[in-house]
Amino acid sequence: MLLTKLSVAVGLAGVALAANAVTYTPGTYTEKVNGHNAAFTVKVTVSKNKIEKIEYPDNLETIGVGKVALEKLSKKIIDRQSLGVDNVTGATITSFALKGAVKKALEQAKVSKADMAKLMKNSEKYTALPAEIKTNVVVVGGGGSGLASAIAAQQAGAKVIVLEKLGILGGSTNVSEGALNAADPQRQGKQGIEDSIQKHYEQTMKGGHNIGNPDLVHYLTDHALE
Repeated sequence: MLLTKLSVAVGLAGVALAANAVTYTPGTYTEKVNGHNAAFTVKVTVSKNKIEKIEYPDNLETIGVGKVALEKLSKKIIDRQSLGVDNVTGATITSFALKGAVKKALEQAKVSKADMAKLMKNSEKYTALPAEIKTNVVVVGGGGSGLASAIAAQQAGAKVIVLEKLGILGGSTNVSEGALNAADPQRQGKQGIEDSIQKHYEQTMKGGHNIGNPDLVHYLTDHALE
């Protein structure tokens, strides 16, 4: 009797799964889309009832930002078999581009309007943070400076919380790809480049909307080369 009930339950689950499955015409479909940095091609491979693979081989999106969004979103779409996934904040143009390309590729795979509605339904689940969190240090901003500060505080024995509004840690340090700013009059002068520590200071203040701490900015620019 138990085996019969179990068989019926498994059978019904299979029927429910089949009823909810989205149907595609198997194959690989491509769609070219405008990304943040340049146009790129998205390849979507589907079997009869599953999105199998999402590729973007020629993308020129930013390392540490757009490329991370492509990886995160394609994984979510495949894992959840859904287009109802959130964009990566801080890489919204890339996110919209990828999801739009996948949607058009699935339309090429002869998805019905009813199935597309299922795919577009929100699949995200959110967990609310506790009303109160106790800590010793709160670092606002998870960029290079913020993360370095958080690590130093933690190494000094403090409990630390980092608050970051974007969907990616690293800030502008990600985008710099390892480049560092420093005035070097000796080398720059030979190349006909006019630069100075004072100019670096003024440009850094201006880039920070003139709300930076002048003493700290001076320290940065005065010691940048070394």
